[in-house]
Amino acid sequence: MNKEGNYLFKKIFGESYPIEEITKGCLEKDAFDLNRKIYFNLYRKKVYLASSYDLLPTERKVELCTEAIDFYESTGLIIPPNTIFKNIYLVPAGFKYSYKVNDFYLVDKLKVNKFNTIEMLEQIIISKYNFNKANLLMSGGADSTLLLLLLHKNQPSIKVNSIIFKSGKIDKDLIRARRICKDLNSCLIELDSKKSKEEEVKNFLIKQTEKLKEPIYEPLLFTYREILKNTKECNIIFDGQGADSILGGLGHHHLVSIYKNKFVRFFSSLGLFNFLLFGFKFIKVKNRFLYRIFKLIISLKENSLEECLISSLYSSNKKFIKNNFLKLNIEIIKMYSNKYDDIATVSLLFLCIISARELQKYRVDDNFIYCLPFLEKEFIHYCLSLPKEYKVKGKKRKIQIIDYLNAYFPNSFSSSQQLPFEPNSSHVLYSKNDIFQDPLVKSKNIRAISIAKLESILN
Repeated sequence: MNKEGNYLFKKIFGESYPIEEITKGCLEKDAFDLNRKIYFNLYRKKVYLASSYDLLPTERKVELCTEAIDFYESTGLIIPPNTIFKNIYLVPAGFKYSYKVNDFYLVDKLKVNKFNTIEMLEQIIISKYNFNKANLLMSGGADSTLLLLLLHKNQPSIKVNSIIFKSGKIDKDLIRARRICKDLNSCLIELDSKKSKEEEVKNFLIKQTEKLKEPIYEPLLFTYREILKNTKECNIIFDGQGADSILGGLGHHHLVSIYKNKFVRFFSSLGLFNFLLFGFKFIKVKNRFLYRIFKLIISLKENSLEECLISSLYSSNKKFIKNNFLKLNIEIIKMYSNKYDDIATVSLLFLCIISARELQKYRVDDNFIYCLPFLEKEFIHYCLSLPKEYKVKGKKRKIQIIDYLNAYFPNSFSSSQQLPFEPNSSHVLYSKNDIFQDPLVKSKNIRAISIAKLESILN
């Protein structure tokens, strides 16, 4: 099943301990059920597991980890198995419990014989999502368009209201969304971005921190609430969340191939990247394009692919510093890369991130039913097991989705990825000294508000 030392508890605690479930059913968690969080800690030579960190036994009250706070302030994230709480962990994506060894292990790839991703997604939608009407979060991009197309194709009587939020540079996507919704008989609801009141945003962030009992990782929460407020006809919402992560659509999927290029490694060994970074000090006007170049150079100069991936998550005004907290994330990435290819390794890392960050959106209002076909656990495992050439080839990403959509809408889609809209809360809470237009710098005040509230809750 696994080589010695490739188990989760043994990796973290150094040896095996007896197991006790505080919350029943923790050991039955599916390896790719991202919605279900399993917290664990070591207490008096026994590993305890629970559905919430505050159920775990501790010698003292739960405390925040200093290194975790620093990472959160630098990246806006905490990546499982780490949490922001001292000596408390989460089971990361891809790990399943073995009663034989009393530990969680990283599951193997499936033996895939059929390589038609769209067909499998279609079957999931047919079997699991049977509604008369629904809402769809529409960006005008490939993922939301594919969901709308498959819903229209397999449930022609379903009434779908597509919702697009008009913020950021989405002019081309908006035009495309209008055309596609017209072709697929979907009503497109266009929501305008309005500058929110600072106090309203702050109060919302404080209340969400109280509700989640953890820091806010997802800067789109306030924007998402504004979208939900305009979703009135039914409580069913489809979202294309996760498609980029599992099907090779992230810039990080391209980053790994750049990092492993022999010429890039040669330039790095000569210290040329440090020379280029020094040159950035003399550039007075910095924009989003230069920000991407700056971040790329910083990531490529790291000593390992694992460190490159972690470094790429940092904001432009923070430095990646390897410490004991980050060593655990690096070790988990190494475990992923020992069993999966580099594209799937990036996917697994970002599935961990999704479980912490993006899924917070679906806790804003519990009255809605959220349909996330790309994050169905069997679909995740299938996509991770696909040969990487079915997902990424050269600069082409999400190959199967792009090719499928262009057969219906010729030359409408490409692999290029852009932010569908800018978080509404950033309009009033962002840092005005952001020379790089770095979204992580813009949202740093969100993190400050959330951490302050969490500290007050724990104290």
